[in-house]
This record gives sequence, structure tokens and C-alpha cells, in this order.
Amino acid sequence: LAEARGVAALQFALSREGVALQLKQTDDLDAALRSSRRGSFAAVAGRAPAAAALSRPAAARIVDLLLAMPDDDTAALEETVREAVTPPEEATSDADEALEEGYEAVWTTPLLLLQAIDARLRDVEGAVAPTDGGILQLYGDAGAAARLHALKPVVLAHCEPHVQESYAHAVKQDFF
Repeated sequence: LAEARGVAALQFALSREGVALQLKQTDDLDAALRSSRRGSFAAVAGRAPAAAALSRPAAARIVDLLLAMPDDDTAALEETVREAVTPPEEATSDADEALEEGYEAVWTTPLLLLQAIDARLRDVEGAVAPTDGGILQLYGDAGAAARLHALKPVVLAHCEPHVQESYAHAVKQDFF
């Protein structure tokens, strides 16, 4: 290849400047990956205090909120789902005020929200759920199951097409 281009020999050693540039780029990549990991955790945990964020996933808390909404207000339900799957903007005064007033600014991905809905469905349809004390409680709530099934299409509408296809395939294969 070198001879075809008229070059007698290719040199593969980097100059000192090339090595220094490569090391700087490696450090920049390391810093970017660390930042990305912190951002990923923030995406999953939301802006809740660490103890609350780690005790219960944001997606499960969002499902609780969606189940508490009135049945007949579909516009509010769709708006709440849209907000739940939209990352919060960087520190704005409104977000800071909401946190000071005791509100949590949490969000999740549509797929994690679907998984939380499926987990809750397994609990409800199985009629068994763990309580805070670790004792099992029977509760089989047909109304909750119907609401959870109705939430799925609303959340799926916010998913990318490849996620919708993967989820449909997983449901057909009974992965959930």
C-alpha cells in the first residue's frame, strides 16, 4: 500500500506532540465518561434525596402518581406521562423553587416506566405484594390492573419505534 502511494515506508511512531495529544484526549474521554455515568444515575434517580431515591425507583413512584390520577382526565394523564419521560432542564428557578417547597423533580425513560408498569401488574394480577414490614399482603385489585393496562399504550406512544418493536416482541415471548 505504501509503495502504491509512492511512500517508501510508513512510520508508525508518534511524535512527542502526538503522544501528548493522545494522552490529553484520553483524559478528556475519561472525564466525559465519568460525567455521563453521573448523568445516567441522575436520570434514573431523579432529583430526590439519596435515601429516598435509592429506596424506591423513580419509575415506581411515577406509576403511583399515574394510578392516583382521575380516570376520566386523559389529557392530564398524557401530559403527566410526557413530563415523566422528559428530562428536567438544568437548574432553573422553577425547579429550585419546587425542590424547596418539597416537590420532587423526577423522571425516567419510557422503557423503565413500562417495566415498572409490568412489575406492578405482576403484583396486582398475582394478588400478592410485599408490604413495608416484608409480610405478604393479598390485595388483587381489578381496577388497578385495568388502569395499568390502559397506561401501557400511553407510555408506548412516547417510545422510539425500535423500543416499541422490542417491547411488543418481549410481550409476545412472555418475557414479562
